Amino acid sequence: MNNDLVGSMEQSVQLAEQLLDPRSLLNVEGLLDALTAVLEDCNYPLLRRTRNIDNFVSRYHEVVKRVCDLRLKGCDFELIKVIGRGAYGEVQLVRHSRSKNVFAMKLLNKNEMNGYSVLSHLEGEKDGLVTVQQRLSTIGLEHSFYLFFAFIRRADSAFFWEERDIMAHANSEWIVRLHYAFQDARFLYMVMEYMPGGDLVNLMTSYDVSEKWARFYSAELVLALDALHTIGYIHRDVKPDNMLISRSGHIKLADFGTCLRMGPNGTVKCTSAVGTPDYISPEVLELQGTEGVYGREVDWWAVGIFVYEMLVGETPFYADSLMGTYTRIRNHETELSFPDDVEMSENAKDLVRQFLSNAKTRLGKDGVDSIKSHPFFKNDDWNFDNIQKAVPPVVPELKSDDDASNFDEIEPKEANPADGFQIPKSFAGAQLPFIGFTYSNELGPIEVINKKIESANDSSYVQEALEQLSRMSNADTQLECEKREIEKQLAACQIQLKDVARKLDMQREETNMKAQKVASLEEQLSAKSKVEDHVKELERTNVELIEKCRTSNENEERIRKEKAELSTQLSTTNESYKELEEKYRKVAENESDLHDQVQKLRLQMNQERENVRRAQQRATEQNEKVESLRSEIASMRERETLLECQLNKFNEDEREKDEENRMIDDETRKTNARLVNELQSMQKKVGVVAERSSGEELDSFIQVEQLSGDFDREMRQRVAAQNELHTISDELAVSQHTNQFLEDELKRSRDEKRRLETKTQEISSASRLLQRQYEDIKEQLETETSFINIYKTEMNAMAEEVTEKTKRLEQLEEFALVYIDLFD
Repeated sequence: MNNDLVGSMEQSVQLAEQLLDPRSLLNVEGLLDALTAVLEDCNYPLLRRTRNIDNFVSRYHEVVKRVCDLRLKGCDFELIKVIGRGAYGEVQLVRHSRSKNVFAMKLLNKNEMNGYSVLSHLEGEKDGLVTVQQRLSTIGLEHSFYLFFAFIRRADSAFFWEERDIMAHANSEWIVRLHYAFQDARFLYMVMEYMPGGDLVNLMTSYDVSEKWARFYSAELVLALDALHTIGYIHRDVKPDNMLISRSGHIKLADFGTCLRMGPNGTVKCTSAVGTPDYISPEVLELQGTEGVYGREVDWWAVGIFVYEMLVGETPFYADSLMGTYTRIRNHETELSFPDDVEMSENAKDLVRQFLSNAKTRLGKDGVDSIKSHPFFKNDDWNFDNIQKAVPPVVPELKSDDDASNFDEIEPKEANPADGFQIPKSFAGAQLPFIGFTYSNELGPIEVINKKIESANDSSYVQEALEQLSRMSNADTQLECEKREIEKQLAACQIQLKDVARKLDMQREETNMKAQKVASLEEQLSAKSKVEDHVKELERTNVELIEKCRTSNENEERIRKEKAELSTQLSTTNESYKELEEKYRKVAENESDLHDQVQKLRLQMNQERENVRRAQQRATEQNEKVESLRSEIASMRERETLLECQLNKFNEDEREKDEENRMIDDETRKTNARLVNELQSMQKKVGVVAERSSGEELDSFIQVEQLSGDFDREMRQRVAAQNELHTISDELAVSQHTNQFLEDELKRSRDEKRRLETKTQEISSASRLLQRQYEDIKEQLETETSFINIYKTEMNAMAEEVTEKTKRLEQLEEFALVYIDLFD
């Protein structure tokens, strides 16, 4: 049982160590981020329709709100000036409200990073997308843009993790330090040490850099990159823009968004070209979508470019076009040259040549010691071990701790109400990628717990610390009360003195003396005895001022009336604001409905267009068929005409033959009758004239046989003619039937053509109607959109007016309270 208890305690200790380790994924800050992110992603009306989600949000909403109020947030810092702006956000010069320390705070827009695109990333760069496209289009290689552009970043959008981890945990004098990192629903915040000297681009623009200066700054850059490589990262975008000058004049490396962690063999695998065109190395440039392996030598290439640029004034492979620059980088062995009008020592040229060489033989490939031992860095003023203690070539001249004279003027960006995540229809997890980003340093619960654990080892120290804390707490409480009372009286005195200065020109000198006394009171608040003396002095001054406050009764009454009027106006403004919000909501709904209707009409119009196309195709086929039938009918009519001619001829022949046959028949009948009569008479006479000669009988018989044969031939010819006539009649009937069928088919084709033409006209009319409806809806949608923009503008104006009037009302209330206190 004891063993189980010991094992359980060991597990608890391990869990506690994980919770208190800032580098652990299970640290307290990360768990608080997780709870806040899940609640933020679930807190949408559509998602809260699910009972479990609604119960979760209802249960933890107040808890998360309390956690957010207790943690570090953006309103804890006062904006002094915007000193930089990029693709995802901006860099602000800020002052911490409590400690009054000055920091540089980088804001990154979560929405833009979640919806990252290469185009949006390049908008904020100096040599960005537009320039790249222009360069490529001028030489006809615009289609190669995605293979050659120089600001391609990682496939994911989690580049901020490397930047946060490096600055938070590097603990190097050569790397910009991250003090705090926190987030809200829209932004990531990184609070870094402020580098008031600006970057090296500003220095090279303002001064003529000598070889001595170049030696100093390049040596510090070598040490900075060595510190980065030592913790396992490759920078990949080394350039003067990312080298910042501290208050003492030394440089520090910044902007680690392109960094990659090296593998065990000191290399990284990558498929995209990352870097700035003029500083990118040839081995990185050759990737072009294929996986490549390279190491820290890509950073040493950029150091060679930097040294050359400081000494010459421009990068060694610069060209008018981007492809020209890339071509020169690929051919660096022949393209590298040194201008004759620039003085450079042989050691400097040799250093640049060794940096700008093949990756396998490049200086620094085998370690930083080979760079440190190069003759270029030998001098009598410093070495790599004590350069941090040497006096830099340029030490910034600063007027105050928040001096930003070495940074360009950048106008603050107005907040866009439309920015932010779209309302999801299902769980999107928009906040999940940022869990664990918070790094509170000494202001977080982890550091507080660790300090308490360390101090708990010494009970006497704890007791003494508690007693001292109690004494300090009591003293602080008393001093705080006195300070608040004095500040209150001081504020009243300042207001009264300003009022007296405006109204009584005779008392300006006395007012200035009192203002000086008030200023001296602020400087001597730490000493209680002096504070009490000044309190008495202020009380005497207060007594004098009370006499003068009698004249302020009328002003007080006027202020109260103005306050009432402002309250009424504020109420009216709030109602108008709510009405505008309701109108905006309705307009947004109408816009969505109109958009859906436009989509439906577009689909319907496309379908009608397809039907028209098919109908036209069928009409074309029918026309072709009609033409074919017309050709067949024409040929049939020609054949029919020919047959009719033949038939008429046959009819005439037949009539002639019929007439001949009729005449032959008549003659035959007559002959037959005559022959029969003669035969009968001859038979009758046979017995009588038997004795007549046989020759005469034979002639008569032959004549009869001849007449019978002629009769048979005529009959056969007549039958043949009748058969031929019947055949021609049958062919004519078939031709007439075919002609009738073709005429019917032609009629049906014409009817079908008319029907298709009618349908085509109907479809065209419907298409024109749909087009007019689409144009009307489009015009209505544009009108609604313009109204939406007007409503947005009005809402912004009303919000600003409400804010201004609220501030004015608060000022009037404070002013009234001061007068009331003075009067009392």
